Amino acid sequence: MSDFCFESLAVHPEYVREYNKNVVQICDTIDAPFYCITTHPEEVIKRDNIFPVHINEYTDQNFSKSYDTQDGFGPILHATRFGIKHAYKSGFKKIVHLHTDFVLCKKDIDTQMVSEHFKPGIYFDMGGCLINSVYQRCQKTKFLCKKYNLTSVLEKIGTGDDPVVFFNFDKGDESFDSFYNHLEEMINIWLENDHWSTGLCTELTLSTYLAGYRSYYNYTGVAHDKLNEKFFDVQHNHLHVQYYSDADEKMYESGRVINEQNI
Repeated sequence: MSDFCFESLAVHPEYVREYNKNVVQICDTIDAPFYCITTHPEEVIKRDNIFPVHINEYTDQNFSKSYDTQDGFGPILHATRFGIKHAYKSGFKKIVHLHTDFVLCKKDIDTQMVSEHFKPGIYFDMGGCLINSVYQRCQKTKFLCKKYNLTSVLEKIGTGDDPVVFFNFDKGDESFDSFYNHLEEMINIWLENDHWSTGLCTELTLSTYLAGYRSYYNYTGVAHDKLNEKFFDVQHNHLHVQYYSDADEKMYESGRVINEQNI
């Protein structure tokens, strides 16, 4: 068995079906556990290395198929933290977080390749930038950086897209607890400012930094291709556009639709 694991969140049956379709790309060729935190564990595909975990182990919240700020899209994204916690509690310091719409970029991927892809701290495999760029245009990022007195180090903190994240919590339980407590605190701040953006990349980045970890992102460009080969990406099926009760029909009509296999 490997020294790392995968974790994903699948709230509602539509996302479980998406997870099932995509995880079969890698679960039979990579010798690692796959934890799926879900509202419907009985619908998760059956494999010896796939472990469905009912989300009720971590929260009794009922999630709606909507953009409601109390129980919809934002809180569902925030539930990502439960998968990270479960993976760490299961004995893994090295954790790959994948959204259910992930796709495999690298052919012939194997266990050793993934194990060597981690960096000490948090690594955004899909690419990113320094957080000072986000600070200039994101109200949430600006507020949190000021709150935690990080404005003097903005050019030292990398951030990126959160659908694919490699974590390496190699500093022990105290540092992980610091990360997780800061993450929960920032999520609670969002609940008081629910007009902010719902993505979790800023919260993940700042929580790891405050816990003593560095952050990295995959450089794009020909010069870096061999050094920073991307393993995973996402296909942005936008299931919420199809299934949420308050979805904007214009989003659906513009082509941001789901794969028909998930209907």
